[in-house]
Amino acid sequence: MGRAHRCRTTVNVYRLSTIESTNPKKLARHIQHHSSNQKILITSGSTQGIILLLQTLLQHGDCIGTEATSFLYSLPIFSPLGIELQGIKQDNEGIDCNDLEAKLQKGKIKLLYLNPNFQNPTSTTMSLARRQTILELCKKYQIPIIEDDVFGDLTLQTPLPTLKELAPEQVIYLGSFSKLFSSRIKIGWIYANAPLITRLAQVKNQTEQETDLLPQLLLTAALTDSAYEPKHQALLSEMRRRSESFTTKMTALADYWDFSPIEGGLYYWLTWKHERLSRKDWQLFLDYHLALAPAFLFGDSTNQCRVNYTRLSIEQQVIFFDKLQQISQQIKSDSRHPLR
Repeated sequence: MGRAHRCRTTVNVYRLSTIESTNPKKLARHIQHHSSNQKILITSGSTQGIILLLQTLLQHGDCIGTEATSFLYSLPIFSPLGIELQGIKQDNEGIDCNDLEAKLQKGKIKLLYLNPNFQNPTSTTMSLARRQTILELCKKYQIPIIEDDVFGDLTLQTPLPTLKELAPEQVIYLGSFSKLFSSRIKIGWIYANAPLITRLAQVKNQTEQETDLLPQLLLTAALTDSAYEPKHQALLSEMRRRSESFTTKMTALADYWDFSPIEGGLYYWLTWKHERLSRKDWQLFLDYHLALAPAFLFGDSTNQCRVNYTRLSIEQQVIFFDKLQQISQQIKSDSRHPLR
């Protein structure tokens, strides 16, 4: 099919009144400060939003800070742009503020990327106190923040205020429908001050990073359907059921793995409690047909893995944990042999 016949639109820029009229409840928790200087740019998923921001805000040789373990490390977009990723330590409340300030003092980091809600891959939820401290630090050093909140609609508890809510002029917000509807629905948005959105729209036009029109029409129909909210709640209810079951079953493997309960999102982050795992050990998971995401895909660590619990029904969890126990026992047994 020729280019002229494709069902596409190049750039969609909306004022808040336009977006809110589509589905007020959908964006209510993200847009609560009623700033008159904010606009939304529709993108082909959040990854395109990240690329647009890097192309617009950073130059070759610049550095972007992020959590030391982050899905950004799995994206092959930084080397071609000549942009460096610098990891910042994190704990169970989010990134370490002391490590962040130490790195900001060196003046190399020009932009901070954060995933405060159900961080990918660790599923950590940043505490409110940590959010406030980070905002203060970045204001002090004049560092813009990209808040990636693609899992925001998958919260299993009362949500904390987003960074965007706490500091609307300081934070650039990324959202996406892909995690809620389907990975094939590549529709996301950037929510930022109007001058930046104008610049991003220009870059999007110049680089021909188009956004398909058909998924936008499908999403508009879905979000305005009266059945949307009940189905969303039903989805969250099923996620809670699977999450609770996953947590219960993990207790039987406490001799092998550490993990923390999650407040939402798609993933559990498991930490092997014994000797350092090798690539050979991770091959064993594939031999058992368990497709996990090892930590070395997201940083320097090797003893953790990410599990998408939402893809496992309660019945499938029984099979998963049976295999995980066999693998764990085999790895622990093999580790006793010095010539392993």
